[in-house]
Order: sequence, then structure tokens, then C-alpha cells
Amino acid sequence: MFLVYLFIFISLTFFSLSILGFYRFPDVYTRLHSSTLSSTFGFLFFDLAAIIYLFLYNFNFSLIAHIIIITLILLVISPSVAHTISRTAHRNGIKPKGAVIDKL
Repeated sequence: MFLVYLFIFISLTFFSLSILGFYRFPDVYTRLHSSTLSSTFGFLFFDLAAIIYLFLYNFNFSLIAHIIIITLILLVISPSVAHTISRTAHRNGIKPKGAVIDKL
């Protein structure tokens, strides 16, 4: 049970860092980096805690399989959405704050 609590704590830490980075960073690119990377790790640790809990205390193979499928979908969709948002921002002429390179 300690491992489940540890993974939930790690998950909440990553979610908190994601929220902090979203409010702290200056432009869309760094905000995207913070929110997608931290929240993806947060979901991974939370899902891992749920799988361990279900495996040890309430073995339900169907629910474990659903959590694994949702995790795999998250791992594919999160970078794709971040890439789409950053590509749209770049095409609309939004430049990173403090960028050294004027033209990409």
C-alpha cells in the first residue's frame, strides 16, 4: 500500500509542477512543454498506482486492461496535440520570448 501512496504523491507533484509551469512560463511554447510533459508523467504515475492497487486488493483484469489502454492512448495523443498547437502557433507568427534566432 505504501507504493500506491508513493505513486499518488509523485503524480500530484508532477501535476503541481505542470500547473506552476503553465502560470509561470512566458510564452506558448514553454507552457506547452511544461503542461504536456509534467501532466503526462502525472497520469503515468497515477495510472501505475491504480494498476498496483487493483492488482493487489481488488483484482479486476478488465479494469486493469482499460487503464492500460487509456494510458497508451494518452502517450500517443499528448505529444500529437502539443505538436499541433505549437505548429499552429508557429504558423501564426507567434515567436518565443527571448529567442536569439529571429527567423526559423
